[in-house]
Amino acid sequence: MKTKYFSIIFALISFGCSQKKSNEAQIRIGQFLFTTDEISVILEDKEGHKITENLNYFDLNKYKSVPSGRYTITVKKGDDILLKKKYGLAKNGKYTAYIFGIPLAGAETNRKNLTTTLHHIVEGEDTQTENGGLPQLKMLDDSFQGGEGEAQIRWLNLAPLSEDISGEANALNSDKKISITSLSYGKSGKTQSVKAGEYSFKWQHSGGPLMVAETTQTLNADSLYTFFILPKRGEYVNNLEVVSGASH
Repeated sequence: MKTKYFSIIFALISFGCSQKKSNEAQIRIGQFLFTTDEISVILEDKEGHKITENLNYFDLNKYKSVPSGRYTITVKKGDDILLKKKYGLAKNGKYTAYIFGIPLAGAETNRKNLTTTLHHIVEGEDTQTENGGLPQLKMLDDSFQGGEGEAQIRWLNLAPLSEDISGEANALNSDKKISITSLSYGKSGKTQSVKAGEYSFKWQHSGGPLMVAETTQTLNADSLYTFFILPKRGEYVNNLEVVSGASH
């Protein structure tokens, strides 16, 4: 009888823990604003509880577990509020919030150029536009949706003032090549499913053979890999580099 009683108690505790876990989301932040200054990113829930991350250029931090729900994300450079947007984080969801562009001193919050304003009126707030290279805040869904034994890849062109960029992935243990979609600045490509293994990645301007960025990455099964193409630290915006992040 005691065994049965303790089994029931253990089951209730386990159920409670699983319920608590299922109410959480995971989020990480990529700081890709082209600046040498530290950037503060603040997540605030509807009760006013805040989480602050102080990040430098090229930082892509680890996932943090937070209660699911609606959040206001504020991006600050010193006393300037560059961006402020609201996002919903779903239960069991996994997300990357990323900021990019070139911040201007004293600029108004969520500043948009005319083209971006018109696109948002017609197509909605999450439309992907260049916005004249001004700061932007976007959110990626990091859930893996590939088949068993596969890996998934996607990439983003976050290099302001750059030409369209395309590329290819080459499996190092075979002759298989995978074309990478050409993208203009501010755009994210579609997720592609590939066989797990080690790959080399190369990107070039779509109008010519000049390589602008490269990296090597081991792609594990059941994982999503995101590649951010960015200007190199402390260099001109057309000198590019790769930051990558995995979601398992």
